[in-house]
Amino acid sequence: MKFSAKCKNTKRTADRLGLVGWVKNEVKSRPGQAALKTVVGQVQGEETKVSIMKKWLRETGSPKSKITDAHFRNESIIDRLEFASFDIRK
Repeated sequence: MKFSAKCKNTKRTADRLGLVGWVKNEVKSRPGQAALKTVVGQVQGEETKVSIMKKWLRETGSPKSKITDAHFRNESIIDRLEFASFDIRK
């Protein structure tokens, strides 16, 4: 499975929930260790839907993905959405 497929499943889930934002694959090099492949992004939408997305990211994820940890930070309540859709960034 290509690493980019993980973003496609994340986008599909965000679209199904009516969320907006973005997702991007990142590869972080670690001296003396294998590179760390991870997914980063930003999600905006109704609070309950964002909670569902966070649970999916933490517990389910894309098929064949290996979830070892999930971090969510810089969370805040906003007056209006900053994105019109949920996109995959390169």
